[in-house]
Amino acid sequence: MADREEWREMRVVRELDRVESDQSLIGVNFLRDLNDIRHFTVTIDGPVSTPYEGGIFKIDFLLPETYPLAPPHVRFITKIWHPNISHQSGAIRMSILNNDWSPTMGIKAIVIALQALLSDPDLSDPLDEYVMSHYRASRESFNSNAQYYTEKYAKERNPPPQLTTRTSGTRRVTRIPKRLDGFLL
Repeated sequence: MADREEWREMRVVRELDRVESDQSLIGVNFLRDLNDIRHFTVTIDGPVSTPYEGGIFKIDFLLPETYPLAPPHVRFITKIWHPNISHQSGAIRMSILNNDWSPTMGIKAIVIALQALLSDPDLSDPLDEYVMSHYRASRESFNSNAQYYTEKYAKERNPPPQLTTRTSGTRRVTRIPKRLDGFLL
């Protein structure tokens, strides 16, 4: 039994190494959990010419013990306004994560499918009917909400203002800027 578990862990490590070094995945980064090989975070850049452009979306991956026989548990950490993704829980409705999963698929297939989903929602199988109603009623209103969520939750914040330090005789004086615009605590 231990051999089977070791084999599965080795498979996960090899697959992650292969996917992380894959040059065809543009705008994708992986952050592994050092304590659990089956848990990692993927960031995906928002696709160009979509309301998600300029955003960086964090996605949580958890591979079950039975992976690759069972699909990973995947959810968005970053809040997003999308018909196939819950803006509250981050749950994703995507066929390859459920009924269409095959052990021959892998992490790369899921990441590519997520990039495609951000570019083109699956309107035949929405997860969030409220968001879907906005999408159907007014594409302009939907795009405005999606851009708002991208700005608020998926864009990097400005770094804190720089402190200036100067030496005055034997004393060192640090001056805090008067304006702290964009500084988040």
